[in-house]
Amino acid sequence: MELWIYSMYRPYFGLTQLPFKTTPELDMFYREGSREEILQALEYTVVRGDGILKVVGEVGCGKTMILRLLASELSDEFKLVYVNSPNLSAKDMLLFICTELGLVVDEGMQKFTLINQLQKKLFELHSQGKKVVMLIDEAQAMTMDGLEEIRLLSNLETDRDKLLQIVLFGQPELDKALEHPNIRQLKSRITYSIYIPPLSIADVHSYLNFRMRKSGYSGIDVFNFAAAKRIHKLTGGYPRDINVLADKLLMAVFSQQDKLVQRKHFVAMESGVAKSAILVPISAILLLFVLGAAGVVYFVFAEKMDDYVPTVGVKQTQNQATITSKNDVDEDIIVSSDYTDVNNFDHPMSKINELDKKLTDDLVATADFSQPQMQLERLTQQYLHSSQKIIDTLSATGYSIQLATITLDSHQSLQQEFARYGIANQDVVYILDYKKGNTSSEAGFLRLKVYLGQEKTYSQAKTRLQNLPERLQRSKPFIVSFNTIRKEFNLALQFVNHTSGGSYVTES
Repeated sequence: MELWIYSMYRPYFGLTQLPFKTTPELDMFYREGSREEILQALEYTVVRGDGILKVVGEVGCGKTMILRLLASELSDEFKLVYVNSPNLSAKDMLLFICTELGLVVDEGMQKFTLINQLQKKLFELHSQGKKVVMLIDEAQAMTMDGLEEIRLLSNLETDRDKLLQIVLFGQPELDKALEHPNIRQLKSRITYSIYIPPLSIADVHSYLNFRMRKSGYSGIDVFNFAAAKRIHKLTGGYPRDINVLADKLLMAVFSQQDKLVQRKHFVAMESGVAKSAILVPISAILLLFVLGAAGVVYFVFAEKMDDYVPTVGVKQTQNQATITSKNDVDEDIIVSSDYTDVNNFDHPMSKINELDKKLTDDLVATADFSQPQMQLERLTQQYLHSSQKIIDTLSATGYSIQLATITLDSHQSLQQEFARYGIANQDVVYILDYKKGNTSSEAGFLRLKVYLGQEKTYSQAKTRLQNLPERLQRSKPFIVSFNTIRKEFNLALQFVNHTSGGSYVTES
């Protein structure tokens, strides 16, 4: 019931999903606030072959998100062992690792037998060009015996390489545990230590609105700088706490039918007004539904539910224009008259003004399934082949800037718009992408993602991003790795090959 209650603000803000879930979502990764640099450093040291790495941060700082992103970024040459229950005994830890690597073992085996089998398996994988990396989450919960076992496992090596690399993710208590005299040798073997800091006030402001726009919002920033400053004070800048608080604030804004987060919403949230204010209309809706008064329910919510335009297979959402009067905001808040553009892929094209239709992520990605099948097949085949050629030219590592997500037939109009801003067509590539349906019963569709440039390092990509024209900056372009681009294209390729697309897409 509670999740459903909080989901009610989705149509009010024109959201395609809840923006502030507390579970790690890789596509919602916020790359500022040192997060991208931390991820790069981890990937570099793992690829380099370091034996033991340590990542420490407070509860809710985003350790698990970075762990999962690291796992997704590593290439297929890495065999991953993920340990999320680290409070195992030393022997149970060995049993778990052996099982994850496909060895047949049981609890009755002697410890030396387990180590012997594990070592043979690691040598076998090494001879195949595979690197084994063990990712341990919540490492502060490990027993002293478990930590000592980690040290012993780090001794497994060839003349040149470690057979087992280990990355410890934990809270500051992990550092305290490593100070124990009995495991001081383990501490000395940690080659790289990383601390994940909380977000600054500026990063909190950016983070909040980044997640809103990734979730489909396209109006004036709901969270202004004054609200972000207060949220930072209440949460310390830790993403998990920020998500919990932001979700409640959106509920307060919705329940009072406002547009922006203001001081009164913090008061309402703290006093419980936001939740109680919504319980009455919810009860009324349920009662009307039970009585079969569907027409009354429709009338009550007609204005908000007009945001939903049903189609076959694809759910389309149209955000209402957000208009803010001077009285809507606090005196110490300055609101821009411009609307910032978004990564919102589910708007019907007919309801977007002509200017925004041409620019960045306001160029919506709802596939036009009403066009003739032959035209769809031709466009899909054309972009599948051109995308594959681009993917084949990407280096193993590197970064690009995602500018937009558009329909298959918006290519030419967007090229003309980029030319107006001095962006050369040869620097922009269009890669076929697959958008999943919002539910298991809802069909997905194909679209194009638009990328600018190919940079060797994240810093170079960041510099290029910062030098984009101001109008394009407003649409919140962001940096993506080549690995991410490749994986997303593979999803589109799988979709084509496992649907009717497979009957008309030929091998290049």
